[in-house]
Amino acid sequence: MQDFTSPNLVVGSEFDPTASETPDFLDGLVEEMLAELQKNRSDASLAQPAMYRTIADHAGVSFIIQFEQVDVLQTGAFIVSAPHDMVWFILLTFPEGHSRLMLRAFEQVLAGFEITLVSPGGALYVVSLWLAVVAGAAVVIILAILGWRYRPSPVMNGKCPSCGSPVFPPANFCVQCGTPLD
Repeated sequence: MQDFTSPNLVVGSEFDPTASETPDFLDGLVEEMLAELQKNRSDASLAQPAMYRTIADHAGVSFIIQFEQVDVLQTGAFIVSAPHDMVWFILLTFPEGHSRLMLRAFEQVLAGFEITLVSPGGALYVVSLWLAVVAGAAVVIILAILGWRYRPSPVMNGKCPSCGSPVFPPANFCVQCGTPLD
């Protein structure tokens, strides 16, 4: 049996290309999570209906899970960002006797939650993309200039064309006979 005398906070995220900031999608997340939990804990149930809300300027849903056989509560939230194709999950488990304090603390966690990923299509994303294109073009131009200026030594096989001694790039002259290698 797990010890629930200390609060436990779990935070996770998942890439989901089907992410949608709609009540139906949020309901599906809560139902799926509860069904998964009930596989191991059949006494788990929602203490009250899930509450839709805005968290970090995105659609979210919060909920409280109660257990009939243990004096433990779990309060959780899903936050969905359709532009990022991401779902975040926060779950706080605590002894039922601490519910007033823990529920207040959880609200503070949600109030401070912030999505720091650059949003595709946002101004910062466009600027970042533009800078990447400019930097890529600059690299291509520099490589083209350097490639044009680079004249490989005629000593491609590593031997002096005059005396046949071994020559190692970037030598300009043969160390044996002094023949220019350019």
